[in-house]
Amino acid sequence: MTYEVINLITLALRFTAAALILIIIKGVMADIGLNKLRKELETVKAEKAETDETIMQLATAIVKLQEVVLKTQFVTVWDGGETKIFCDCQIDPETERVSIVPEKRTIIGPYPEETVDDMVETLDEEYVLMNGSYKIPVYRDDDGEYYVKEGES
Repeated sequence: MTYEVINLITLALRFTAAALILIIIKGVMADIGLNKLRKELETVKAEKAETDETIMQLATAIVKLQEVVLKTQFVTVWDGGETKIFCDCQIDPETERVSIVPEKRTIIGPYPEETVDDMVETLDEEYVLMNGSYKIPVYRDDDGEYYVKEGES
């Protein structure tokens, strides 16, 4: 969604610049009076002010979305679902890289915190859990970094 918002902002800015250029060209080509050109430029400025307000609203929405993304959890499921480990994480919207905060983890299963890493055997699944219910599959690259699976974000 962040990419769509950025594309909308870029499109709005391009539209504003294109509108100004067209008005200037129109003014020169049609040899309209300076006052008429000023009125058209004022109209464009008013439209730009509306566009700026829209951009601010979109920026606010992005910040709110990022706050939601910050409330995600990285989940590992072990030994047929017997043990699940939840860690706070963040997703970089540009690179789709998942940053895990292992210091803040919750373990659901038969092993205590101190021994769970030594006791679990088979990793069944890894994913990011958003808003407590929406699973986003992840993969681990050759450098050991986690990313959202292509086409899944």
